[in-house]
Amino acid sequence: MDREGRTYGPSSTAINKAGTIISIRKDIFDIVVALVCWSIWKERNARIFEHRMRTPEHLVDDVEEETLVWKTAGVIKPCNNENH
Repeated sequence: MDREGRTYGPSSTAINKAGTIISIRKDIFDIVVALVCWSIWKERNARIFEHRMRTPEHLVDDVEEETLVWKTAGVIKPCNNENH
């Protein structure tokens, strides 16, 4: 904070989000990154070969849905914060 009371740098919200991401187990994070990449790849193929475009919001929905499927299948286990 400077003399005029202004603050610079990341907001507290951004810091909280970064802390949340860091607290997620690495294996879960890696799986979600893979699902994001896979969804982007599928969207790329749909745009090129099927001339179909969807919004970024739809891609996020796909990643969330696929993550839930993987969690239901037992691939992603709930994170126990006491151990991580």
